[in-house]
Amino acid sequence: MKDIKPTRVDHITLQGKRYAASYYGKQDISGFKDYASREFWRVEGAYGDVSKLPLANGVLPYDQYPTLIEEGQIFAISFTKTDGSVEREYYVANGKKWEGRDATWQLKVTE
Repeated sequence: MKDIKPTRVDHITLQGKRYAASYYGKQDISGFKDYASREFWRVEGAYGDVSKLPLANGVLPYDQYPTLIEEGQIFAISFTKTDGSVEREYYVANGKKWEGRDATWQLKVTE
């Protein structure tokens, strides 16, 4: 079931501003080369501040998330690689589709 509640609320600083971030858990993605897992946060109230940032190359369809997605949301995703390093990416639900599917688009963020 995708209509899950966050398990905790953390704080994330994005573009110099601190936001509450609802945590939705960790997924095993060891089937992808060089990756072990990814964790998801919805960054609360950040859309108006960061949605106009330029887009990067990443796209993540809604069905890849552990929760329901609505247009106007920002997500932080931390990818843990098999070497233990962590990469954080930010995605916007801006209403754009990818290959006919609802999708989020990676933002170019300077932290």
